[in-house]
Amino acid sequence: MMNAVKDTGKSKVVTISVSGHPVTISFADEYNPHIANIVKNALIDSYIRKNIPHSLETMA
Repeated sequence: MMNAVKDTGKSKVVTISVSGHPVTISFADEYNPHIANIVKNALIDSYIRKNIPHSLETMA
């Protein structure tokens, strides 16, 4: 995983590699709990879809 942090003065930008794809994340100056929750849920959903076999999803 390659990480690069760039401080643009107003906000920080981080570039990482996820499964070989470059992902750029920029952080806002103010915390927004609604957006943080959306990002958290998207990351959890992505992890579950990638790491849990489909047969286990139908057991719930």
